[in-house]
Amino acid sequence: MIDYIDIPTEYKEYNTVNLCSNELENIKYLFGINSFPPIIIGKGQDAPVSWLYIRNNDIWTEIINSNKSKDIALQVFAHDRKLLIQFDSINILDSYEDENGKLIIEKINLKPLGLNIEGNEKGLEIAGNVIAKNTVIGGKFFVGLGS
Repeated sequence: MIDYIDIPTEYKEYNTVNLCSNELENIKYLFGINSFPPIIIGKGQDAPVSWLYIRNNDIWTEIINSNKSKDIALQVFAHDRKLLIQFDSINILDSYEDENGKLIIEKINLKPLGLNIEGNEKGLEIAGNVIAKNTVIGGKFFVGLGS
């Protein structure tokens, strides 16, 4: 269990990301909850590399480390520039790296993990609010939640 983030030295962030129709440039992490990034996706050799955390009683626990699942209900498929994460057969992340090195996140659904975050190619919905077709340049988080 952890309450801070210690990203391995091999983590390499994407310079550009399309997150459910939103264009992000030089954003370190997609989301921050009380300044903690519950999902991190970095550049890998053959496919994007992911780290995923869940929160229980304000303690964050790592459940995926460098595309390796620590939970039998989680499956990670990473090959041919694609990254798919499933939880009990539900796609929680469907993404790929395009020919220009941009990370494209087509679908995300963190609701099965207790986070009210879901999106597709039309937009990103967070706690009932839709964020779509924005361009954001620079920052630690695209969306920060909490105090």
